[in-house]
Parts: sequence; C-alpha cells; structure tokens
Amino acid sequence: MRPVYKAIAKEASATADTVKALIAGTGLASLTNGVTVKNANSVAIPSILEAPVAVDKTNIATTVIADGFVAKADVCTGIPAGTDGVC
Repeated sequence: MRPVYKAIAKEASATADTVKALIAGTGLASLTNGVTVKNANSVAIPSILEAPVAVDKTNIATTVIADGFVAKADVCTGIPAGTDGVC
C-alpha cells in the first residue's frame, strides 16, 4: 500500500470554479468530470474529481515536501544524506 496525495491547491481551485459557476448561474456541467457513489435513489452524482498521486521516493520532493505538508528534514530524519536523491 502506498500513500496517495491530492494537491490542496487543485481542490481549492475546483471549489472556487464551482462557486463562480453557481453565482453566475452557468451550471456545473462543464466542470464535472466524473460521478461519485450513487445515492439511495440510485442516481449518480456528478462530481469534480482530482486525480490522486501515489507518493513514493521518486516524487515525495515534488509533492508533499514542495507543497509544504511535510518538511524535508522530517522525511529525512535518520536517513543518510544523498539517499535516493531526496535527503
């Protein structure tokens, strides 16, 4: 099992776009890109879905460290300098 990450900036941007469309009365059809679990009435709910990214040693620096959710020093505690190009 690998941890996954969805950039909060993308989620926030999608939220802002949704609010703008609702205020403008333009609808959300152009923003939705998927559906979520069907509700009790078996109706699919249109959704704006951001793709999660599997985080590992090849992209941790450009995801959670770059976005400020974890410090490089915290990730590298106890790991020798130069390890896998991250520490």
